[in-house]
Amino acid sequence: MNTALDNFKKICSIPHGSGNEKALSDFLLGFAKDLGLKAIQDNALNLYIYKSASPGYENSTPIILQGHLDMVCEKDSSAPPDFDFEKDPLNIQIQDDFIFSQGTTLGADDAFALAYQMSILEDSSLKHPPLCMLMTSEEETGMAGVVALDPNLIKGHTLINLDTDLEGEFLTSCAGGIRINLTINGVKISIPPGEALYDLKISGLKSGHSGAEIHKERANANVLMARVLDLLNEKFNIGLSSINGGQKDNVITKECLATITISTDKYSALSEYLKEIEKMLQLEYSVQDPDLTITLEPASKEISAEENATEDHEKFMIDSKLKIINLLRILPNGVVAKSRHIENLVETSLNIGVVSTAKNVVSVTLLIRSSLESKKIDLKRKIKSIAKIMDIQYSENSDYPAWQFNEHSKIRAVAKDTYQKFYNKEPVIKAIHAGLECGILSEKIDNLDAISLGPDVYDIHTSKERMNISSFNRVYTFLIKLLEDMR
Repeated sequence: MNTALDNFKKICSIPHGSGNEKALSDFLLGFAKDLGLKAIQDNALNLYIYKSASPGYENSTPIILQGHLDMVCEKDSSAPPDFDFEKDPLNIQIQDDFIFSQGTTLGADDAFALAYQMSILEDSSLKHPPLCMLMTSEEETGMAGVVALDPNLIKGHTLINLDTDLEGEFLTSCAGGIRINLTINGVKISIPPGEALYDLKISGLKSGHSGAEIHKERANANVLMARVLDLLNEKFNIGLSSINGGQKDNVITKECLATITISTDKYSALSEYLKEIEKMLQLEYSVQDPDLTITLEPASKEISAEENATEDHEKFMIDSKLKIINLLRILPNGVVAKSRHIENLVETSLNIGVVSTAKNVVSVTLLIRSSLESKKIDLKRKIKSIAKIMDIQYSENSDYPAWQFNEHSKIRAVAKDTYQKFYNKEPVIKAIHAGLECGILSEKIDNLDAISLGPDVYDIHTSKERMNISSFNRVYTFLIKLLEDMR
């Protein structure tokens, strides 16, 4: 029988980014059926796997163990240049007591959950109530799987969600969220003779989870780029050809690239001014983002009068340029409000996660989070008002509810008691400013009683993600003890 870590490594060998979970879902379905267990895969690729109670637990309350199939796909320059999340296994490394993937996200969020589920399913010596293993798809990009699942296939009203990244913490409530899409249909013109294209890049930022780490006030590359463009435009009347930053709206943007145009005789002066801006921002973010860097490099040769205009040699007209810059300048970003009830908990936030340019269209994707539905709606309406005033297209999707605290939770009480016996200390009971599937599951399953737990995983959603192996093993052993105590 494989260890939980063996199962974790196996999961890492199967590509499973959001929207690309079929191979992993099929593998886990086959894994369960090979064990002789009843298993169902729905049209959304969600899995429902059932394991009967061990002797003496037949009349115990059924337990739902839940994790998600997908992972966030981010990489940096240390990854192999041809690495493809769609088809390549992760390059797993172990150093000291940590497991990570070279140059990419590890996907311990949420592969540790799947590894635990696999190990519990294949170990016939364990003592536990009836189990329903729920594995959901596309959690990271809008929770499409849990939205589509059939609650009639879920056996039980007690949930252990395995999607927490700090050992010793039990999450008992979380924020809800909604994604906002803003679209600017700009107008472009040919770049006149004497101007040249330059790539302006902001990089070196730490990034991080846009919910769990938003309170750290790390720089967002999209926000900084708008600030830099605003300053450069005021002094040099630059042109803007494109702006692209971020790949996921639930990740604090770590890099942004804007292609700008200026007359070649202004290049030296602009470069010197840009150095001043870089020093200013490096001072402002010396603690949160000490490696912040701004670079400016030629994107092409100077445009001659004889050259025919092409898409690559166009820039936005002044009105379009200003609309793009001003939108990114005026949008809120980061912590909007803190909780009045729970110390140090972010109540409401917004992340300008993705800015992209396709021909003459600039798209901006935002993620709003809030533990209060009314505050989420209010911030959404403010963004909608900004879009209306600026004549920008607005749409929204992936609206999911907050998970409310249950004062009379039995699973929390049992987990707390088991933790005290296992660790000889008290666990931390807390809320989190991030979206968990518990909120949607609470709407779908009547009287759901839930907690969320997990091992130590650091820098999730970034290429620096790593998991502590000892913590991973300890939490698995604790989970087995918890199931045993749920008689």
